[in-house]
Amino acid sequence: MKNIIYLLAVVFMMISCEEKMVIIPEFEPIDSGKVVYVEELTGVRCPNCPTGSARLESIQALYPDNVVIVAIHGIDLAKPLDESKYDFRNEDAADLEIFLKDWLGKPSAYFNRERFQELEAEGLWGHPASGQWQTYVERELEKPQVMEVTIVKTFDPITRVLDVTVAALPLENISGEFKVSIMLTESDIIDAQDDVGNIIEEYEHNHVLRDVITNFDGDSFASQFTKDQAQTKTYTYTIPDDGTGLWNPEHIEIIAFIANTEGESEEILQAAQEHLVD
Repeated sequence: MKNIIYLLAVVFMMISCEEKMVIIPEFEPIDSGKVVYVEELTGVRCPNCPTGSARLESIQALYPDNVVIVAIHGIDLAKPLDESKYDFRNEDAADLEIFLKDWLGKPSAYFNRERFQELEAEGLWGHPASGQWQTYVERELEKPQVMEVTIVKTFDPITRVLDVTVAALPLENISGEFKVSIMLTESDIIDAQDDVGNIIEEYEHNHVLRDVITNFDGDSFASQFTKDQAQTKTYTYTIPDDGTGLWNPEHIEIIAFIANTEGESEEILQAAQEHLVD
């Protein structure tokens, strides 16, 4: 009898140790007309920021038409390294970093400037856990789209003058206190970066905030949107040519978004992105 019990136990162990095929479902992106605006607080002295940037790049690769990213090198951990060629800091980036308080540390990310309840309960606005960032993007993508935002631009490469018009087409009637923001970012910048204590001298920096054409927190745009009636605003800006190797028109992106700032809200309804040079 003992031998039978032992034999059954061995058979059970063999069965339970048998490898089973795990079927991983194919990724199905959310079909959405929304474009999510992502702000990343970062810095060249931030040792964990390359991991955060890589996470955002992977999310944008999943949703290339639905995610725009701005990397803000503001105050903390943003001072150039000894190995740095460039200084990514600017007044608008510093103002935005202060505006986006409170956050736990860098990297930290914001998604349409939405104040998610579970983080607000901890006194935070920024999202420090990069492993959760895709979830927040998808939560925003699942919301109904209420507006189309379009960027129309002309750029003269000789004078470096940019004329940019932002058009907002509401898909329903909306009231509030709406602001427009237009930002310029630059990608493909090769410069030093701290990566967990290891200085990478030829790190590729992308989506770096270079300037804000509007006020850093946006310009007044409208108080009422009527369905299917577009509203526009136009700006003129000269792209700097400072001789440092930055401000390369081929690598500059134009970001625009409309936010409803009524009451305590800063929620961004829709964003758009265009390359400066097609």
